[in-house]
Amino acid sequence: MKNTLPGDSEILQYLYKDGGVRGEKVAMRFRWFLAFLVLALIIVMYIKGQTREASWSLIPVSIYVFYNIFLIFLFRKGKVGYWVRYVSVIVDVGVLTLHIFVYSTFFSEIAVAVTASIYIYFILLFLSVLRYDRKLVIFATVFVIFCFNLNYYLRIDSIDPELISQVVSADKAGHFYKSMYMVLFGIMLLHIPRLVTELISRQERVLADKKESEIKLAVEKMEKQFLGDRLEFEKDANAELAGQKKQIELQNHELQQLLSAREKLQTVISHDLRNPFTVIQSLTESLNENLENMDEQDAKRAVQTIHDTNKRGLYLLDNLLNWTRLQTGKLRVDSTSIPVYAVVQREMEYFETLSNDKKVKIRNEVIPSLSLYCDMDMFRTMLRNIVSNALKFTPEGGNVRFSGNTKDGTTTLCIEDNGVGISGNNLKRLLRFDESFSTPGTENEKGSGLGFSLIKEFVDMNKGTFTVQSEEGKGTEVCLTFPESPPGNK
Repeated sequence: MKNTLPGDSEILQYLYKDGGVRGEKVAMRFRWFLAFLVLALIIVMYIKGQTREASWSLIPVSIYVFYNIFLIFLFRKGKVGYWVRYVSVIVDVGVLTLHIFVYSTFFSEIAVAVTASIYIYFILLFLSVLRYDRKLVIFATVFVIFCFNLNYYLRIDSIDPELISQVVSADKAGHFYKSMYMVLFGIMLLHIPRLVTELISRQERVLADKKESEIKLAVEKMEKQFLGDRLEFEKDANAELAGQKKQIELQNHELQQLLSAREKLQTVISHDLRNPFTVIQSLTESLNENLENMDEQDAKRAVQTIHDTNKRGLYLLDNLLNWTRLQTGKLRVDSTSIPVYAVVQREMEYFETLSNDKKVKIRNEVIPSLSLYCDMDMFRTMLRNIVSNALKFTPEGGNVRFSGNTKDGTTTLCIEDNGVGISGNNLKRLLRFDESFSTPGTENEKGSGLGFSLIKEFVDMNKGTFTVQSEEGKGTEVCLTFPESPPGNK
């Protein structure tokens, strides 16, 4: 049986049609919300006497309102065709681009490079995923990049060069990097429709196999009834029936695992993955409303918070993608010799902001010459999950320490913290690896519960070992052991 759904599959058609319509309704509700928000700002501008600026700002709002009314008409008539999702992307991105252009023309010339409204582009890209159409995600990404750069290069000549030099990332190089971030975000979103489709495809195949097994079982029972006088046949039939029963039980178990994986995926996407975007949306709205009245330090803190939240969102998305690839068997090991000290040092820089915020000191006491043989991407993912948990459960003023040693052809890397530790019951649940759970950190930090499951799977795939020692109230030590060098090398 093929590993992907055929083009005429009913499930695939559902994802592209009914699922796409549902995503369109979500986008329409967001569009209403954005229109009402901008209308409120326009009313404030009229009150302040900024009549001309308010009148120009009415243009993008009017486009949103009329387009939503047009969509309501299509929904009632049941004529929401495939083309609607592309028109919606064009309208959403185009109106946002027009809004930023108007804001740059009448309020702040530098807005095309630094206004908080730019972050709405990322939300619009995420909305395109809700239509379950990879081609639409590609189109949305390309169109966003085009409009984002069109605004910038239309206005760049009218911006004071001295102002550009004073604003971080407002020059052409900074604008290019922001465009690349949008491309990377689009590429990551591109995987979501395919991964969801593959999970449902596997579920469909399991159900089909189960149905086929049940039909075979019924046929065997009929043969046994008609040929009951043949003892040898009965023995063979009974043996075969027992095998079929075991096969059905295994298939039922696999089905339950797939259903559990799907529910976990839906939970992470709808709750944990949504939280960073909710924070970013809240901050960008606050900046949009209060930017003129905010001092520079408050604005910088808000932007830094947006950056850190986005980083956490990308970290969660990376865990989610790795976990989904594990479920679908798409992850492959590409082992290489890893300089442990250098990799640990780079990962310490990744957590620098979080460790500084919690006033937790991370120390790299690994011997510079230490090396191990493992897949680089998997090794970095393991480190990030372990350090993330250590920082999560280490209170202010605590320590996280890296150490390592080599013995009998293997290298062991240990990450030790002096945090709150793990209770006996939770440690047993953690080491079972057949369930995922998460508890709040010392500052009520949230987690998806995928981290230790990923670590265990990655360790096994790289022929390593994984140990956890913890004492409640004193801290936790996690050790990873891998071959020091490739097989056959001394």
